[in-house]
Amino acid sequence: MLTADGQLVLIDFGIAREITETYEKKQAAGQITNFVSDGYAPLEQITGHAVLQSDFFALGRTFVHLLTGKCPLDLMDEPYGDPYTAGLNWRVEANHISPLLADFIDHLIMRSVKDRPVNTQAILESLAEIHETLYPPKQAKPKLSNLQTALKSQKLILESTLGDLSSWHSSAVKSVAISPDGQTLVSGSTDGKIKVWNLETKEEIHTITKHSVSVNCVAISLDGETLASSSEDATSKIWNLKNGNFIQGFTGHSMGVTSVVFHPNKQTIFTGSLDNIIRQWDLKTGHITHTLARHSNGVTSLAVSPDGKSIASGSLDKTIIVWTNHTLTGHRGTIRSVAISPDGQTLVSGSDDKEIKVWNLISGELISTLTGHSGSVLSVAISPDGQTLVSGSEDKTIKLWNLSTREKIYSIIRHLDAVNSLIFSPDGQTIFSGSQDSTIKMWRIN
Repeated sequence: MLTADGQLVLIDFGIAREITETYEKKQAAGQITNFVSDGYAPLEQITGHAVLQSDFFALGRTFVHLLTGKCPLDLMDEPYGDPYTAGLNWRVEANHISPLLADFIDHLIMRSVKDRPVNTQAILESLAEIHETLYPPKQAKPKLSNLQTALKSQKLILESTLGDLSSWHSSAVKSVAISPDGQTLVSGSTDGKIKVWNLETKEEIHTITKHSVSVNCVAISLDGETLASSSEDATSKIWNLKNGNFIQGFTGHSMGVTSVVFHPNKQTIFTGSLDNIIRQWDLKTGHITHTLARHSNGVTSLAVSPDGKSIASGSLDKTIIVWTNHTLTGHRGTIRSVAISPDGQTLVSGSDDKEIKVWNLISGELISTLTGHSGSVLSVAISPDGQTLVSGSEDKTIKLWNLSTREKIYSIIRHLDAVNSLIFSPDGQTIFSGSQDSTIKMWRIN
């Protein structure tokens, strides 16, 4: 209710209930009296299993009514469908608002509880993010002497989602890679497709469909001419990045190939597989030149140092091997991602144990353990200047860290599912994220 002096107040607490142990027991037994408003109440509330996020759904539906002037029941995709399962075609009635705000409302009214914001703090953070995107503060460019202060104030601003519903992958995005000139992005998905994107137009250039099953990893050569992909079909393939033409394929692994990386100085790629083996391939001859087999379980991730002298591999066996110097132990779960700093001195790893570990690549010493994610850390990447670390998780969050101080700088949730892959643009000003929700988002570091 809006009072005469302009204050907003909450009224009508007649059916409100305090969440107590007794209430939760009655709820579990189905003994709670239901009070619902058709079109505004989510399905779990109808069935007597309301949770805190049920209010978010009702709030989002209320926003829809306020913005369109129509009851949600009059906006259903199926006019005679079930009001508790049918979607809403409301955005065409509210094309005067920012797509960012519309996306936020759609997040509130997701059918599944787990796809809605986790709490009110997440809602406030999203609203603040939208405000900063639409009305960015004018800030002077920080001086190099104030680098640490600048890092502490860094935030991620969602700039766009690549493509649209017609061009998105049909299932999870497993990997993203960017060309050295920052003009082209490549994505690999569990739908078995590779998509090449123009980063200026944010639109798809072409789609490659030669893998029979999930594309687990994609990589681009340093000259920007060649694309490599690895797949659950136990193969790796090489393509012409510009036109998508197939160049050659590699078979030799007995199980899915989880990762592929280019050697920075040679016509060589490395592949890691669930068969526990890492293979090095000569791109000119197509032959295997080296086989590395020290992991006791599947290889999940690979990283090569900028000078090409070190390769790091993460595994289902919970270890990281820096070939051929160290075996790093300390994680309590599968290693999902590894990254090496541009100066070749630091290794970062993310794991199912929800932790990020920072290591000295040369000595193998553990420098620090970063905590804060509530789910598996699926992706880590280091900025080109070596100052910033970004991590993506099963908990749907993307977090920024100061790699020097190991402090968390910023955290945001805008994906609707796990963040599987992250990469910085060559200038370090933009981050791209690939998600289990099938989208690729473009973030500006502000």
